[in-house]
Amino acid sequence: MKSKLFPKGFPSVLKRYKTISSTNDVALDFLVEKGKESNGAVFIAEYQENGRGRLGRSWFSMEGQNLLMSFVFIPNENCRWSLLPLAAGLSCVKAIRKYKKVETKIKWPNDIIYENKKMGGILTESRTIGIKILGVVVGIGINVKGGKDSFPEEILSIATTMEEASNQKCSVEEFTDVLLKEIPDSFESAVANSKSFVNEVENFLIHQKGDAIEISSGENCVSGNYEGLNENGEIVLNTKSGLKIFNCGEIVRMRNAK
Repeated sequence: MKSKLFPKGFPSVLKRYKTISSTNDVALDFLVEKGKESNGAVFIAEYQENGRGRLGRSWFSMEGQNLLMSFVFIPNENCRWSLLPLAAGLSCVKAIRKYKKVETKIKWPNDIIYENKKMGGILTESRTIGIKILGVVVGIGINVKGGKDSFPEEILSIATTMEEASNQKCSVEEFTDVLLKEIPDSFESAVANSKSFVNEVENFLIHQKGDAIEISSGENCVSGNYEGLNENGEIVLNTKSGLKIFNCGEIVRMRNAK
């Protein structure tokens, strides 16, 4: 699929692996090697030996059961970088809804949630030359096949799969095809009109205005009421000391507004 952001098509290159250390690692190496020519390159694996999530965490996956994918994006200088995880998240929830009509939501900034359980996650990483950002790699992991017995005990209560949520058989290959068609549109929307894009994303968020939220950012935890996202995709909290804006962090506690 061709687009303004991916003039050579998306995927411009598609490489598949049986087993790999990490799709993000391979994509980052390709970005460094090819530079701008790597834009739109997609890397997919059936199994990752060293898959990782945000904040240095590992990413659990079963062989052949999950979508494990990374792609290279070379944005222009005016791109709002903080919107990219949300663009990937929007692609995922739209693709899941199209494929199996499962109404997943986005937990800011990068988790895919179904009924308070995690179905997937997104990891964005970049490479730089001096102070110049060479490009971004977007990693996506979605639990597609299997049920409760697919997870180790320590994450059993907080994880789910597309098959479990839909109560239908799912195909990693079929879902991948649906997702690849969604990605260019979501990224073009994020780049073309950030305000309109953020408004759309807010329709798919698990949290709503007024929800009590606690965000862990670095060594600090801040509590407040969710006020929305700003034009950069940053979360705005109304705290006891006033409005605070977060461009990174993790929501560790949430209570719906009554």
